[in-house]
Amino acid sequence: MRLLLLLVLLSLVYGKELKFCQKGYYLLFPVGYSCTTYAVKDGKLFMSGWTKSSFIGAVVKKLRLESEAVASLSFTSERFLARIKTPKYEKLHRYAFKGNEVYYEIRVVENGKEKVKKGTLRVSSPVDPFLAGVLLYLTADEREREIRFFYDGLEQRVVYRVVGRETLERMGREWKTLKVEVKPFVKTEGLLKPKGSWLVWIDEETRLPVRLKVSFVIGSANVWIDALEGDETLLKSLKEALEKARGGSLREGGGKASALSLPSRSAREAASARP
Repeated sequence: MRLLLLLVLLSLVYGKELKFCQKGYYLLFPVGYSCTTYAVKDGKLFMSGWTKSSFIGAVVKKLRLESEAVASLSFTSERFLARIKTPKYEKLHRYAFKGNEVYYEIRVVENGKEKVKKGTLRVSSPVDPFLAGVLLYLTADEREREIRFFYDGLEQRVVYRVVGRETLERMGREWKTLKVEVKPFVKTEGLLKPKGSWLVWIDEETRLPVRLKVSFVIGSANVWIDALEGDETLLKSLKEALEKARGGSLREGGGKASALSLPSRSAREAASARP
């Protein structure tokens, strides 16, 4: 019965597509622009996006990031591709997920020299960075949660929880948001290595990221949603369908833990301590 309900609810999501763009600022100056697209079709979640520095941002470091990913509607990753490029540096990530194993290839070209790292890693959570962001938007609440994901040859993690609520004004409308503190524990090198704690303001109704305060090696930015196209209920529909299929909300934490019903950090630590 629950499987039938899941199929019915997810059928309402098929064919939906959402695109939103964001503009990053340092102080009052624009330093970057990004666009992200989510689409549900053929029983899969397709994610793609790009980020590039603006003219002022390019004075510090001209950068372009392109990425795409495919995940199942049970929220496990299938493949991931990302390219980070500056005038003297390029890094390409290719991941293929099969069960709890990740087959990866990472190519780095710097000053005309190429390095390649290939391998297979067994992971506890078959989630790529793109999907990890979606899961954060869907599951953030007052409990401290953790998402484990694969990136740069390692299983990484991010810890997050809601620390407040704020009403923001942007694009001529009011957004009632959850203010989420995000602590990325990511071991990597290069310009996009995260620094410190981040803040993300997620709209309660649509689950869209309205504002972010993020910091990397390359610098910090205050990021705001700047444009929106398509069905803005896509993330909400995915969240509601999977909540109902599990017989309760994510806050109740009922049923078996999964990518969309993550146990609190304290609960996981207690479980791991059991003989």
